[in-house]
Amino acid sequence: MHMDQRLATLARRDWLTDGPLNDVTARYIEVLRAQHYAESTISVYLGCLAHFGYWMKAEGIDLSSIAPAFIERFLRSHLPVCTCPAPCRSTVTDVRAALRHLLDFLPQESRAPAAEDSIAADLSRFGDYMLNICGVAPQTYSYRIKHVGAFLVDRFGTQTPRISQLIAADIDNFLSKLHWKPSSLRVVCTSLRSYFRFHALLGEPTQVRSASLPRIADWRHATLPKALSDAQLDIFLKAFDCSNPVGLRDYAIARCLVDLGLWWTPESRQ
Repeated sequence: MHMDQRLATLARRDWLTDGPLNDVTARYIEVLRAQHYAESTISVYLGCLAHFGYWMKAEGIDLSSIAPAFIERFLRSHLPVCTCPAPCRSTVTDVRAALRHLLDFLPQESRAPAAEDSIAADLSRFGDYMLNICGVAPQTYSYRIKHVGAFLVDRFGTQTPRISQLIAADIDNFLSKLHWKPSSLRVVCTSLRSYFRFHALLGEPTQVRSASLPRIADWRHATLPKALSDAQLDIFLKAFDCSNPVGLRDYAIARCLVDLGLWWTPESRQ
C-alpha cells in the first residue's frame, strides 16, 4: 500500500497535512515500513501522531521545539482531560510508542534540549539525594522521579525550572488534571513534598510550597465501629455501683450514651 493511500484512509489526516508534522509524516511512514511494521500498526501510530500534531498546533509548538518534555506533557497533562474532536487516538500506550518512533528519527538538531536537560539534571540530583541520603527503595525512587518530572514539565514546559517561581496555584492546577484515586494522589503529594524537602536542603525557601500540598484523606480506615451485643451492653450497664452518687452519675451518663444513640449498639444500625 502506497503512502498516499495510507494517509487517505486516516480519519484525521488533515491534522497531519495541515499541522506542524506535515514535513515529517512521509519519512515517519517510511521508517516504520523499513522496520517491517504491519500496515494496521502504522495506521494506529499515524492516528496517534495526528492527535499529537493537532495538540502541537493548538499550543503553538513547531517542529523544531519537539522534545521528550513536550511528549510527557502531552501524555500526562493533555490525554487525561482530552476534549479534542472525535475520532482521535488517545490510548496512552499507543501514543507513547508512536511518539517514541517520532523522536527516534528526528534530527538531534531539530530538538530543543535546554529545558529538558535542566529538568533531567535536576531530577538526577534529586535521585541521588533519595538513593544516597534517604536510602529509599528502588520502587519509591522510580515513582517519585516520574511524578516530579511530570509536574515540572506541566509547569515549566520548555523553560528552565525555577522553584522560586512556583505558587500554590501551580500545584492545584497539576493535581486537578489527575483524575486519580485519593490513594494515588497522596503518593503524588508525597513525591512533591520529598522534592521540596530536597531543595530546602539546598538553601531554597520551599516551606510555602510544601504547605500548599493538600492532605489527602484516607477513607479506607474510616470504618464504622464495632457494636456491643445485647449481652455485652447488659453487662456494661450493670457494672456501675448505683448505691452512691458517683456510680449513679456514671450510670446516667452511660444511659444517655445508649438511649440517645451516642453509643454504637445493634439497634442504632437501623
